[in-house]
Amino acid sequence: MTNSMRKRRRELDITQEELARMAGITRGYVVTLENKNRKPSVEVALKIANALDCDVEDIFLRKT
Repeated sequence: MTNSMRKRRRELDITQEELARMAGITRGYVVTLENKNRKPSVEVALKIANALDCDVEDIFLRKT
């Protein structure tokens, strides 16, 4: 799985704290996801994509 969350967040000049607040998750969880230590649930992935104004597929892609 490719995780472009950090890249997209930086493109928008949003801090981890801001993203966490916008998505309704903790900053620690943002760090965990950006470091690819966990995969988000569908619900969380949708919240993050919404906060980053993009599609889930733009930030969480399954490599084949």
